[in-house]
Amino acid sequence: MNNAEQIVKETVQHWRENLNRLNWYLCLESDVRRYFFHSPKSDVEKRVRWALYDLVADALEKGQVGLGKDGINWDAERKPIQFAVIHHSGTNPNISISCLSAMGLLRLYTPVYLNQKEYPEAYGQPIYSHHWRDNEQVFYAYHWLIRPDGTMERLLEDHQIGWHCGSWTINCASVGICLAGNYSSKEPTSSALRSLNKLFKTYPTVKAVPHRAVNRRIQCPGSWSATESCNHHDGDH
Repeated sequence: MNNAEQIVKETVQHWRENLNRLNWYLCLESDVRRYFFHSPKSDVEKRVRWALYDLVADALEKGQVGLGKDGINWDAERKPIQFAVIHHSGTNPNISISCLSAMGLLRLYTPVYLNQKEYPEAYGQPIYSHHWRDNEQVFYAYHWLIRPDGTMERLLEDHQIGWHCGSWTINCASVGICLAGNYSSKEPTSSALRSLNKLFKTYPTVKAVPHRAVNRRIQCPGSWSATESCNHHDGDH
């Protein structure tokens, strides 16, 4: 076993021993900050990050993550929907929804619960999303997921706030739509775009915007013309 494999193995084991604690994110704070608060700086960090995504995804499915049974109602500030923000997952297009939930928990919720200055009411408390699916707590960032074959899956209900765009104001008044896959250098499939167009017809009064228009530090969902595609794609692309 080489050094990288040893680091992955030891880190995963350390997490496995702590995930069932209600304050697991405090016990694992140094790792949480290292692997999920910024992009991986090395191949080893990337491998550890994905190994932890897989571990937490599996633990969430099995009910083995220490979570709150109640807590802050993060949806209390929900506003009428004005925007539909388009994302890509930046991952393998076959990514499981359990992995998406794990990613949301680690990348979106832990920064809030570890931020004592801005969220003193949350700091140190068991993490609680107020979002449930099949009697299991979930941490999806998006309301909809679209696969390359055009399959659409609802992740969050419209009355729930998805933590998807980096702006709480926009989050409160938007739905997040994620195209599964990495479209940084290519356009989504025709099937995915047709489904995107079909989905937008169910939100006739909202404004479609790519994630990069909300957060200009990123290129999500890629350089393709997301707004034009979703508003005007007629299936002949």
